[in-house]
Amino acid sequence: MSTWAFYALLGVGTGAMYAAFSMSVIITYRGSGVVNFAVGAMAMIPSMIFAELRRSGDLVLPLVLLPRRFSLGDPMAPVPAAVIALTVGMILSVIIYVLVIRSLRTAPPVTALVATVGLTLVLQALAVKGFGNVTLRVGPILPQKVVQLGGRPFPVDRLWLLATVCVLAVGVMFVYRATRFGIATRAAFLNEKGAILLGLNPTRLGLYNWLFASTLGGAVGIIGSSLGGVSPFNFSLFVVPALAAALAARLKSIPVAVAVGVAIGSFEAIAVHIVAQRQVPR
Repeated sequence: MSTWAFYALLGVGTGAMYAAFSMSVIITYRGSGVVNFAVGAMAMIPSMIFAELRRSGDLVLPLVLLPRRFSLGDPMAPVPAAVIALTVGMILSVIIYVLVIRSLRTAPPVTALVATVGLTLVLQALAVKGFGNVTLRVGPILPQKVVQLGGRPFPVDRLWLLATVCVLAVGVMFVYRATRFGIATRAAFLNEKGAILLGLNPTRLGLYNWLFASTLGGAVGIIGSSLGGVSPFNFSLFVVPALAAALAARLKSIPVAVAVGVAIGSFEAIAVHIVAQRQVPR
C-alpha cells in the first residue's frame, strides 16, 4: 500500500465525524431553515459530560449561577454515561430551539448565521466554566485492534467509526424518504403555507428535526471522542469541513455529504503527512 493511500485511510475516522456533523447541518436546515454553525459545540457538551462521567463519575451541567457539578458515585460504564449525556444534550437542544431558533425561522439568513455563531461562543464559555480549558480523554469505545497495512500499524477503530456513520446515514435517508415524519418535514420545507393548510405544524417539525440532529451529532461526538479526546473548542472547528460537505451536497443529499466529509478527512490526513515530511515549498 502506498504512503498516500495509507494516510488517506487513516483520515477516514475524522472524516466520518465531519460527515456526521454535515448530516446534522442538513437535517436542521431542512427542518428549521437555519444553517446551524453551532452543531459542533452542541455535540461537544454531551461528549464532555460523557467523558467526565467516565473519568470521575461527576455529572457536570452547562449552568451559570447554579450548582453545576454533582457526584453520582464511581466512574460510570459507557452505556449509562452515554444515556445521561445524551439526555442532557437533548434537554439543552430543546431549550436552545425554544429560546433562540424558533424565532429565526423567518429571519434573514445572516441573522440566523450570527445567532448560531453566538450560540457557539456561549456553549464554549459554559464548557470552559464547567470543565476548564482542558482536553478530556476517555477509554476505548470502539474495537481497538491494530492491523498491519503495507508494513504499517493501522487502528481499526477508524473503520468502525466510518461504518457507524454510514449506518446512521442509511437510517437518516430511510426516515426522510419513507416515514410520515420525513415526508411532512420535506413538505413543510418546500411549502410552509401549504403544509399548514394540510394540518402540519412547521414549528413543531422544526423542533423534532433540531432534536434529531443534535442527538445524532452528540452520539457521534461521544463515539469519536475516544479517538483524540474532546475539549471546549475542537469540535467547534469541525463545523468548517462539515459545512463544506453540506454545501457540496446542496444542503440536501445525505450520501453526497457523507462522501465529501470522508474525502475531506482523508485529504486532511494526507496534507498533514506532506507538511510533516516538509514536502511543500516554504
